Amino acid sequence: MLNPKDPATQRAMRSMISDQESKIPFRNLRRDFLVASYRAATLSLPILWLDRMSQVAHATEEEGVTSLQAATDRGLNGVFTVRAELSVQGNLHLPENALVSKKLAARVPISSSATFEYVEQPIVLSNQTAGLFAGVARRYKTAAATTTIHQTEYEVKLRSTLNEVAAIRDGTRHIVFSEQGPLSREELDLLKLPVPSSEIDTFLPANLQDLEVSSTYTLHQDALAQAFQLGEITNSEVEGTIRSVSDELIQIELRGDLTGRSELAKIELELVGKLNFDQVNQSCNWLAIGIREQREISAAEPGFDLAATLKIQKFPVGQTFDEKPQISKTGGEIAASKLLLEQRSEHLDFQIQTDRSWYMISDVPGISTMRKIENDQVIAQCDFRKPPRLPDDKQYSIEAFQAEIVQKLGEQLRDLSEVQISSLETTDLLRVVAEGAAEGIPIRWVFLHFSDSSGRRLIATFTMEAGLGDIFADSDVKIAKSLRFTEVQTKNSEAFVGQNG
Repeated sequence: MLNPKDPATQRAMRSMISDQESKIPFRNLRRDFLVASYRAATLSLPILWLDRMSQVAHATEEEGVTSLQAATDRGLNGVFTVRAELSVQGNLHLPENALVSKKLAARVPISSSATFEYVEQPIVLSNQTAGLFAGVARRYKTAAATTTIHQTEYEVKLRSTLNEVAAIRDGTRHIVFSEQGPLSREELDLLKLPVPSSEIDTFLPANLQDLEVSSTYTLHQDALAQAFQLGEITNSEVEGTIRSVSDELIQIELRGDLTGRSELAKIELELVGKLNFDQVNQSCNWLAIGIREQREISAAEPGFDLAATLKIQKFPVGQTFDEKPQISKTGGEIAASKLLLEQRSEHLDFQIQTDRSWYMISDVPGISTMRKIENDQVIAQCDFRKPPRLPDDKQYSIEAFQAEIVQKLGEQLRDLSEVQISSLETTDLLRVVAEGAAEGIPIRWVFLHFSDSSGRRLIATFTMEAGLGDIFADSDVKIAKSLRFTEVQTKNSEAFVGQNG
């Protein structure tokens, strides 16, 4: 494996990056790194400035009682209408080059607000583990966010055609997908609330009914990991305090801090909030929480110091789904096709479907860059470029493609190990695999050339350390089969028509 701190490795990894990237103005590359990968992802971050926390924790009693009254009137089990609001503000921390260094290069201000409304009901496995809670199914009426990054505003909405969503428990995390087709990265991140509505009961103590007013209890690390969807918690000091008890409602205050890890980075949280437990329906029906979060820079995400408020209200209702998501009887396995992401380049006019380890790092005129990242390790990089259209009477040959690759790699090239020509559903494909070395480190390249009947072309260059080939597997083949040219945007159409790929 590569050692990212080794100077020779850093030089080799830099050589893996397309020459095009060095020509992109710093401000554009960093801006697109944010916009493409994180304009919605920031909405999944639980945070809030401490001086606003008390305002959230001490929201009006009437609001909670109103929720209780609605729940008492409808009083049905298991199915809820959920309304949630999330606001975020703070700074993103951008690295100089996340591929080889996590050193801070710039801080970018960000603010965001999001609203959600949906019906939620449990999914239970119906096999030998009968009655086991597997997750929830949701039907969204609203899921939308407005985010401002460095004075530029962006909007993200869940498409109405993908509003049937499942969130399946996998350890302490939820696997979120739509029953109706692949979500985009922005939609996926939009739907990941800091604390999922289905998990707010994890803030409760096991002996809730035995506690009196002013009693305190310590939240277990497993419960906190479940509530905040973290891979692990290394240290925590979070307490709950019973503030009031009646026949209808128990009110709880939450306060403390914790340290843990997401899939990619270390996280530090400070939180304070308020939770209402509905005694009639035996579930939590209201959460208002403020959290300040600091997260380290990772290979796939910027670091940040952000703050947000999250409010969730749950109303028991009688509506149920006609069809629930189909979960395997072997323990909750999900078909791989349901976990694909739809990823789109707005500058090069194409879309693909990938697994969730692929991140769009930048999408700017002339080049789109993606990286396959697992456990904060860069497995491979793919650079997409759009060469000029071919005249109607000409066709790009595999020989010309090989010659271009030989010229591009120069002394780094050792061998062209695979050469293939294929006809896919909507495109013709040329595929060449090259072996070589950079700074003495074995490197493997996979070059793909796509073309269609109209003369449109696209070149994809996958680059990886040769020893990571088993992890990379057939990623390029799967991406190639899914690629579709999209409608040409006027502002992008011929901006780079004079450049060779």
